[in-house]
Amino acid sequence: MKRSVFSAVVAVLLVFVEPAWARAQRPDRPRAQPTKVQAKELFARANKLVRARKYAAAIEAFKKAYALWTHPTILYNMALAYAFSGRHVEAATQARLYLKKHPLSPGKKLPRVLRKSLARTALLVVQLPDDQAAIYVDGRYAGRGRAEVVVLPGRRAIDVRVKDRVIAHKIIMVDAGKEKTWELADIPKPRPRLRPRPREVPSLGRRDPRPGPVTDKRRGIHWAYFTVAASLTVASLAGAVAFSVLTKSAYDDNVADPSPSSKDRGERLQNTANALWGVTAATAVTATLLAIFTRFRSPERSQPRITPVVFRGGMGLAGTW
Repeated sequence: MKRSVFSAVVAVLLVFVEPAWARAQRPDRPRAQPTKVQAKELFARANKLVRARKYAAAIEAFKKAYALWTHPTILYNMALAYAFSGRHVEAATQARLYLKKHPLSPGKKLPRVLRKSLARTALLVVQLPDDQAAIYVDGRYAGRGRAEVVVLPGRRAIDVRVKDRVIAHKIIMVDAGKEKTWELADIPKPRPRLRPRPREVPSLGRRDPRPGPVTDKRRGIHWAYFTVAASLTVASLAGAVAFSVLTKSAYDDNVADPSPSSKDRGERLQNTANALWGVTAATAVTATLLAIFTRFRSPERSQPRITPVVFRGGMGLAGTW
């Protein structure tokens, strides 16, 4: 009974578009183009999928139909499919696009399921003085110059980028069911990237052609971590060997004089030895990996140097350490 009522409600929401397309098939009108015919077939198939509650397949069919024919009714039914599947952001986005292309007549309202999606989301509008900069909302590209993005309520990050460089950043709090606008009056010019200058010799004022020390970025882990891992490996290895010897001794005692107590003692020792061998293997692998990325010595310091200096009125010596 519940499924039949749901199918009836969906049919009522989707049925209003059929008369408009049925009128397009009258004999006194020219035949539709092949792309529109394909779009209508996809549209009819998508409506059947919605009635069968196969929303993902219906949405894909609606997208293909809208790519062939940009009819506002396809947007409307696609918004319904998104809303029925619980994807309120996409449903609100398609509903707003539909209202832009086909405003509602006075006194008419959207279905309750679409009004619910609009109430659970918010509209974020970003306005720039020109379209030279790109707008990103929460790390996703939204457009250039002006962007209208449907988002969930909460804190949203806006980035303005020029040539993949962030020149403006803003955190905005948006509320459900409301519209928030952020306008940037002037786009700041990106700062030029400064190139590193070569070193200069203080004593002579000439540039030192020798490059600076080259550091290996991979070896950035402190040596203390490797020391701890290596120590645990040695300790667990010693314990594993010791308990293995004790296990062998308990096994010999049990063979010489079988008893439940000696058997239980041998099993406990064997379990402990196995656990220690497992810890030894794990710590050995960890120590090996740390050895690859460990910095075992500090960067080399510059060697002290004394250089003669000639200046106005005499000469002297200049040293660097």
